[in-house]
Amino acid sequence: MRRFTGFRDENAERNIQEKVKKQLKSLVRQGYKHGYINISNRNLSEIPDYVFNPDDVYETENIDYDFNRSVDDADWWEISELKKFNIANNKIEFISPKIGQLDTLVHLNFCDNKLTSLPQEIQNLQLVTSIHLERNNFSTIPLPLFELENLVELFLFNNKLCGDLNEYKFYKLQNLEVLDLSENFIENVGDCFSQNKKLRKLQLSHNRIKEISSLDLKHCKELELSHNELVSIFTEEQSFPMLQRLDLRNNKLQSIGNHISCPELKELYLTSNRLSSVGSILKTASHLNILDIFGNVFKEVPQDVLNMKEITRLDLGNNDITELPPRLGLLTTIKFLRFEGNMIKGIKATKTSDVLELLKNRIPANELEEDFSDPFNHKVQIRMPNNNQNQNISTDPFDGPFNNSVKPPSPKKNNNSYNLYNNQFGNTTKPPSPKKTDDYDNPFRNNQKVNQRRGYNILQSSFSNSFYDTSNQPFNNQSSYHNRNNSNQTLISADPFKNSNRPVSTSTYNSRNGFHNSNKVSSSSYDNQNQQISNHNNMNNNSTKITVSSQNTNTRTLDVSSKGLASLEMSDLESVSFAAETVDLSKNMFTRVPSSLSIYATSLTSLTINFNRITDFPDYLTLPNLAHLSMTHNLLKEFPENINSSQFPRLLELNLSYNNIKNLPSNRIPFPKLDVLILSKNKIEAIPNPEVFEQLTVLDLSDNSISFIPPKLGLCSKLQKLQLEGNTFRIPRYQILQRGTASILAYLKDRIPQN
Repeated sequence: MRRFTGFRDENAERNIQEKVKKQLKSLVRQGYKHGYINISNRNLSEIPDYVFNPDDVYETENIDYDFNRSVDDADWWEISELKKFNIANNKIEFISPKIGQLDTLVHLNFCDNKLTSLPQEIQNLQLVTSIHLERNNFSTIPLPLFELENLVELFLFNNKLCGDLNEYKFYKLQNLEVLDLSENFIENVGDCFSQNKKLRKLQLSHNRIKEISSLDLKHCKELELSHNELVSIFTEEQSFPMLQRLDLRNNKLQSIGNHISCPELKELYLTSNRLSSVGSILKTASHLNILDIFGNVFKEVPQDVLNMKEITRLDLGNNDITELPPRLGLLTTIKFLRFEGNMIKGIKATKTSDVLELLKNRIPANELEEDFSDPFNHKVQIRMPNNNQNQNISTDPFDGPFNNSVKPPSPKKNNNSYNLYNNQFGNTTKPPSPKKTDDYDNPFRNNQKVNQRRGYNILQSSFSNSFYDTSNQPFNNQSSYHNRNNSNQTLISADPFKNSNRPVSTSTYNSRNGFHNSNKVSSSSYDNQNQQISNHNNMNNNSTKITVSSQNTNTRTLDVSSKGLASLEMSDLESVSFAAETVDLSKNMFTRVPSSLSIYATSLTSLTINFNRITDFPDYLTLPNLAHLSMTHNLLKEFPENINSSQFPRLLELNLSYNNIKNLPSNRIPFPKLDVLILSKNKIEAIPNPEVFEQLTVLDLSDNSISFIPPKLGLCSKLQKLQLEGNTFRIPRYQILQRGTASILAYLKDRIPQN
């Protein structure tokens, strides 16, 4: 006997079809009973005829007279008026003209089918208020729809509509409130909705519209035009008195009209266009809550934003903005502020409230109703609340170090034996403890209103600049390299904002116990420090006499900072009775690192020479034991790549921030033991060879002009701290940078081509 593998039991197939038909009839019967026929998602290719005729559903010739029959069985006398008809998610290509018999229908759902047209009889459904025709194959809007005078909602998105909307008679739909024609191929809108007085929501996104000169939508509250090909919009005088939401994302917009009025606008989305201004649309939008201009070419924050008293979300990301206006800090209603992907430097805070506070502190005091004098005179007149006497304070950060006639204020003591010093405001504050300066570049230590010039918080009492929490990590920008051969090693503060007229609090790091001990400078030792360097200028001899306090002698520290020196000869150092291990030459007028420091070649471990005018790295020096070198706030233009590696063989920490360095090393780093490299706030534009950083554990390239991060930087597996914020690159995105160094390196490593 031959066995037929493809044999099909026709009786079984017929039985299945009868069963499906019976189930479908049952659904239709229940639908007539409840006024809602739902035969969606049944894989139907057409609508059965009995759906349009209830007599075919109820077989009256087989009436069941059994009073014990199920109460669920529907009878013809239980039929309700049919209000809803749902045939969604089928394969229906054609609607029978019999649909016109269901004249009580109010809601039609024909979505997710293969419809290309509707029968003319559908215009008989005069009670219909809502029709869903999305995700079909319509190439034109069915004309019978325009005869439905009570139509309120029409959904035709994700079809194949094309051409000009002016060809249709929308004016007949006087009750139309919601129209969704998105995800089609519409090219022109024109002014076809001028007579739709009730239209409140119009969605035209994901089409091919290239220009809209005007739209007469007096009552529209939501207008969706995203993902089109718009180059310009609203070039004519335009008024939207009730518009609350306008979405123009992902177009090619280069300009927005200058005669637009939107007094009730609350949400404006302009993401991913080519805009450099927003025209006049914000001038009347005093109630705006959300403004999104992400991914445009704005060079500055729109001025009208500063008048938005109700704004809660402001997205400025991925533009060409170089500065955030300080008055933005007055908009305390902002809960979300994004500005990464711009060329904004000097703002490391990520929390919106902290950024706003920082910006607020940058507002000139005269704009905050405080009496400040002309900033170009470099003098600030501060009106003290508890003192009738005004104090004139210099706001030039370089004024103190270059003026030898300025005498520091006398220190004061309290009963708790703490040394308290007068600050610029006349009150007393305790010197900052190194333990508490654990936020890198944290500008929020002082709540006083400040006047900012050249990026410095002039009146700010302290500024933290640490990489690691000093309680847990070995490296701190406040400190020098900790010599592990000594149990106590002096830490020199690298704080560039410390007032030159104040005594500097020193601290020691106990390498055995792992904590800092703060050594407060006593009143007497402070007076001694004022006498450390005295300039004897006469006609026959110009020399510098250096005197060192007993405290500095014990720690082998030579502090020659803030003395206005332009040179330091070998003879000047002969009076020092010890071989200095720590030297501080900050806040002077050096144009080169003094070669006389070679006298300490074998002993020097820490050199700080910040806030000078040095233009070149000291490649003429050989300091074999130097471990910490800080040259911030100078005029360096080149990274020292070509010096001999034997000149600084033990250098562990190099800080060259706040200079004019443009290029990174392309072949090697000439410091074989270098562990920490800080190059923030320079003019670096590229990373030519990321492999040179493989030896580092800390690398700071923040606040430069780097436009591309090479993926091979992810191979620097020793990096524990990588700072890249404040550059011009777009990838990695801000969210990845916020996850930390490990996430950045993993992201970059994944982008390396496998070949």
